[in-house]
Amino acid sequence: LVGSIERSRHPDIKAAIILGFNDGTFPKRLTEDSILNDDDRAALRDSGLRVGPGARERTFDESLLLYIAATRPSEKLVVTYAAADDAGKTLRPSPYLDALRAACPGLKHRSIGHPIRERTAWDVQCTADLRRRLTEEFRTRPEIKSDEAPVRTFWNTVYSNERERMRNDATSAMVVRSLDEPRIEARAEDGSDVALRLSEPILRRVLGDALKTSITQLESYAACPFQYFAKYVLRLRERAEAVLEPVDLGTVDHAIMEDFTRGLVATGRAFGQLSEDQLAEGLLASFRRVGASIDEEGLLDARNAFALRRSAQRLSRIVHAQRRLASSGRVRPTAAELPFGSGDPGGLPPVEIKTPSGRTVLLGGVIDRVDLVAGEPDAPGIVVDYKRSREKKLDMTRVFHGLSLQLPAYLLALSESRRADSGDRLRPGAALFVSLSLKYRSVDHPDKLSPRDALLRGTLRPRGLISDEIADKLDANNQGWSQNYQLYRNKDGGFGHTDASDVASLAEFEGVLAHARRKIGELADAILSGDVRVSPCRIAHWRPCGWCEMSSVCRVELGLSESRFAEPMKRSDALQKMTASK
Repeated sequence: LVGSIERSRHPDIKAAIILGFNDGTFPKRLTEDSILNDDDRAALRDSGLRVGPGARERTFDESLLLYIAATRPSEKLVVTYAAADDAGKTLRPSPYLDALRAACPGLKHRSIGHPIRERTAWDVQCTADLRRRLTEEFRTRPEIKSDEAPVRTFWNTVYSNERERMRNDATSAMVVRSLDEPRIEARAEDGSDVALRLSEPILRRVLGDALKTSITQLESYAACPFQYFAKYVLRLRERAEAVLEPVDLGTVDHAIMEDFTRGLVATGRAFGQLSEDQLAEGLLASFRRVGASIDEEGLLDARNAFALRRSAQRLSRIVHAQRRLASSGRVRPTAAELPFGSGDPGGLPPVEIKTPSGRTVLLGGVIDRVDLVAGEPDAPGIVVDYKRSREKKLDMTRVFHGLSLQLPAYLLALSESRRADSGDRLRPGAALFVSLSLKYRSVDHPDKLSPRDALLRGTLRPRGLISDEIADKLDANNQGWSQNYQLYRNKDGGFGHTDASDVASLAEFEGVLAHARRKIGELADAILSGDVRVSPCRIAHWRPCGWCEMSSVCRVELGLSESRFAEPMKRSDALQKMTASK
């Protein structure tokens, strides 16, 4: 019988097994899931109203359930708990374990190791288990000279005994064949083996003569060629689950900010020119328009409506912060949701890049916001990208290795456009991530918060890349760290703290853009050469496999599969390298 302890009737059983006797499961981790706490429930109950049980009552019920489970069998009780979860994080046993030991003085404790790590077979119960364990054994076993002879002999004997039977089973035969080493069809330019390469006819059918792609796709290829191949060539997707999810707050936040910015662009006003009332009215109007569009799709239930209101309240702080930033400089929004490479009226042309081998790449995308300095026809432009993540900054190591090209590519797209007032080609001057999340600091007392952090009022500074020729237009601070941006001005008027700052000299700024253009071309050449091997990039402890949904297809194994180790660098070193290669 497999069932829950809460069953009101159980048959007479001789033995019982309690699974997962861990803290958080026995007793179940209880949280208040409504606006009523235990004291509120008690007061309502005393006044004669019927309400559900609170956390304290449910905790008592958990103790009763343990008593029922432990006393149900007449002869034998087995209790199991895990020492760690699948990620290796230590788990604690149930706090009821001490009570169980006290009630059963003769209780025997036995520790059972992980079958895969210890290469035991206690978990093999059926043919599917045997296939899985044999596959894991032969793919991960050490070399024979360093292996334990008894363990290796045991698994070799198991395979010998089951080989004939598995050969006649179609599924087992396919699993065994997958253990063969892949045939090497070519070698990469660095001399390493390429286990998977697309042929020229396939490439032309899939990609065409000119590669039309996006920055996201190129970053995916830089992270791992096979990830790009699986997602954007094979177009594999995880199995869709028919579940009702709350509205994606990241999408809602973007939509509200974009609608609000469009209103500013239409009226020709900057954030700093808005009064408190105008800001509140504009944000409320954007909230209503976005909410109405969601409601048309039938998604605005009570839960989503609450999330939408919370989003608007949070964005109110973000917009106030943007107004403060605009007041410190002279920039104003000139475009929102600006597409490039899509052919849309009013959009920008694609970024056209010639690769080192002479091929053509056409980049497309959408820029969340473009700002210009008011009243200066030749002033550089600023691109803004909204992000839900906190502390999002432009890591120059990742830019150097092609893993973070979004902001540089937006600047390249901006350089392909012309000003509406003068017709002059726009010069890129800064690219910034603006976080739509709030941030709070833990301090002993509010008075101990630095004035620079107190000014943020729970928001985050824009981070990215700022050319020193536009820094004064953004923030005219005289000395020290800027209150609004991540830049530091020395006593002599120059900029310092290069590794912690977002400011770059004009030569470094142009070097980053030239390197991004060159890196995009190199990645495009690699794509068009057909190299789609499983080769994730690794920088120190970072690697893309932790969140890649294609790992079940490529069968990458940490520590065993091939990785490309990229050199981590300080910001100043990465800027110097990109500038030197310009």
